[in-house]
Amino acid sequence: NDTPIYNTKRKKNEYIGVHEMVHIRTRYELGNPKSAFFGEGYANAIDGNYGAVKDGDSLIRRTIESTMKLIVKSGNILTPAELLYNNKIHERSYYPQIGSLFNWLFTEYGVDKINEMYTLC
Repeated sequence: NDTPIYNTKRKKNEYIGVHEMVHIRTRYELGNPKSAFFGEGYANAIDGNYGAVKDGDSLIRRTIESTMKLIVKSGNILTPAELLYNNKIHERSYYPQIGSLFNWLFTEYGVDKINEMYTLC
């Protein structure tokens, strides 16, 4: 969306992109996720990006894969169990890792199987 929307909670303009649209569709089609694991994992996997780098006057989004390389290099990679049960991990670490895990889940088990688990506690 080319037009920003003012977020009164965050007190800044935001653009509605793929990530937020995935949240809207999954809630409508699959129901409300019971944890950030499913909600954010699904949205980040579909979006495929997290983070950005400045290039002149522009921000260029990073792929989850390139952000994951930075996380692995820093030694801050988390296990699936840590991602599943800890909703207090900072977004910049959590989002790319959970998106990467969901990409693997989609490939390994298929979207239909993951959709069946979406609303589990």
